[in-house]
Amino acid sequence: MNARTVRRYTSLVAVAAWLMMDVARPRWVAALGGGAAILGHLIRIGVSAVIEVRPHASVDAAIVGSIGFMFVGIAILGAATLRRKQLPGWNAWAPLLVLLAGLIAAPFYSIDKVVHFILLGLLWGTAWLFMASVGYRQRGTTAGAAAPVLAAASAG
Repeated sequence: MNARTVRRYTSLVAVAAWLMMDVARPRWVAALGGGAAILGHLIRIGVSAVIEVRPHASVDAAIVGSIGFMFVGIAILGAATLRRKQLPGWNAWAPLLVLLAGLIAAPFYSIDKVVHFILLGLLWGTAWLFMASVGYRQRGTTAGAAAPVLAAASAG
């Protein structure tokens, strides 16, 4: 398992935990956004599996689609989180910081792939870790349902 795959699993756990913290409203909008983001990550994990089996497979359309689902989903989840006004300060902006970091890194894929992957690790990865840490810190102060998921993620 490579670092990108680990980051994708961390991202899936962070979105699921965010939804279980119940810090975004309306709930159906948060579920729609979180579901779209999770679907995007699952598509990208599937693409990674295809590339492992067939390194020269044409997966560009699937990659673009997965990015679209991830970005739109996290944008919706971020907007719903801000609308709820439950989290203090920068914590409420965590999903939109993830989006911003992804938007900064994405264009570099066609310019310079090495820089793209460095930015994914430094910017996008750090933003996902921030979002996961907000979830971890909020586990006792919100609905509390995210605590078992976050504890399992941090233990493994």
